[in-house]
Amino acid sequence: MWGFIQKWWHRKAQVFTTYELDAMYKQLGGFYPKGSEEHFILAITHSSQNGRPGRNFEQLEFLGDAILSAVVAETLFSTFPGKREGELSKMRAWIVSRRQLGLVAQNIGLQVFIRHKIEDKRLDEARHMAGDVLEAVLGAYYLDAGIDVVREIALKWILTEETLEAARKGVIDPKSTIHEWAQQKRKRIKFVHLHPNVSQPAFFEIEFWVNEQKISYGKGRNKKEAERAAAEEAVRILGV
Repeated sequence: MWGFIQKWWHRKAQVFTTYELDAMYKQLGGFYPKGSEEHFILAITHSSQNGRPGRNFEQLEFLGDAILSAVVAETLFSTFPGKREGELSKMRAWIVSRRQLGLVAQNIGLQVFIRHKIEDKRLDEARHMAGDVLEAVLGAYYLDAGIDVVREIALKWILTEETLEAARKGVIDPKSTIHEWAQQKRKRIKFVHLHPNVSQPAFFEIEFWVNEQKISYGKGRNKKEAERAAAEEAVRILGV
């Protein structure tokens, strides 16, 4: 009980400190820094604002991505003891994907705090930026207070009951998995329909390509089934 009171008082006492990013900490749920705000300011600074290495969110994004991945893996490991390694890996990839983290960042309202000089007409190109900044902010929290705070934030915003339930029900399919992988790795992908179906005319045949390289092949009695087969093979080959 005393430890809880100390933690509560410490959190409450911090509110009386003047913070440059006070509104952002409130949006996140009242997670205030224990030390300097330097890393937090870097975490919301896009390279268009400051392109100098180490003076924007890119390095903190790298750190936050690794720490968040570990927290998600830990949570999935304890929540789904019966799942196989491959299933857990796919679930983790989906939860920390650019799309999912982008949605979380939007729910938090994090995008309004990003410092950038991107022209309005190019903002659509940077639609995943908020998710990247979320990872950077988590990296800042890790440096400031350690992994426990990152875990607390992740459980509040990222590893919600709804998200874990969606993962349990298997809403993740190989096509969405491979699309999320491509977004994360910034790869160009495409499903190429073979016309006519050269090897087995009774089936749809589809090739899956990454950039200019053919990765996998799938066939099915309809286009959706063939694409799923090609995506499943791609997930296996690429180790997604």
